[in-house]
Amino acid sequence: MDKKKAVPVRISPSPIKQAVLEVRFVSEHPSDAVFGMVYSAVNDMFRNKKPEVLPVMQIPETVRQQDPNLRYQPGHRFVNENYSLSVGASSLQFGVARPYPGWDKWSAFFHEGLERIRKIGIFLQVERIGLRYINLFEEAIFKNIDLKVLVTDRQLWDEPTNLRTEIRDSGFTKVLQVGNSVQMTVDGNRIKGSVIDIDCLYNMNIKGDSFFTKYKDIVEQAHEKEKNLFFNLLNDEFIEKLNPEYGE
Repeated sequence: MDKKKAVPVRISPSPIKQAVLEVRFVSEHPSDAVFGMVYSAVNDMFRNKKPEVLPVMQIPETVRQQDPNLRYQPGHRFVNENYSLSVGASSLQFGVARPYPGWDKWSAFFHEGLERIRKIGIFLQVERIGLRYINLFEEAIFKNIDLKVLVTDRQLWDEPTNLRTEIRDSGFTKVLQVGNSVQMTVDGNRIKGSVIDIDCLYNMNIKGDSFFTKYKDIVEQAHEKEKNLFFNLLNDEFIEKLNPEYGE
């Protein structure tokens, strides 16, 4: 997976099912105030539509804050076509679903959102930033990637298999999950497919003002590392089936 090779600018059709930029933070404001401040700052980005209330809000706030599995779960979600922003007491999750519009348009969306967030001053401290891409394929993926899973000398090609690993890379942690021939629900339909899920994380623990001077460079690095891992994982024969386009 560490070999160097040309990385396509794009492939078609795009396998990206969803991309998420998550910011985890500490605020001096209570959770309901955080949501209200974010609402006033970004609601017109979402055509002033009423945000969705997510299921975690049925759990008492004291329980959510004490449970590490719930602390960063968002309670409300703004949606505009395939763009979204999920808001929690300690996290923001900017999302885009298929059709993926490309990095320039996608990053412009969350840069605008974060600039609005900067002006309302809800970040006392930022703990972590993460960029995640979930890629969906209809066929079994293990036969098309440079990764071997052996059980008693038998290589798994088509069997339903899930693999998770963490890769350290210059201050980043790349969380790679590969699901081969698994059952999943996409757009309300139950299908069989395979997933390559890469979450590139960077722990910051810096003051909110410092975050806004540094995050763009960190996000660009995360995007580059995620993209290189994804394409270096795919074997050359499979990439050629995906109609790759290369830059100059």
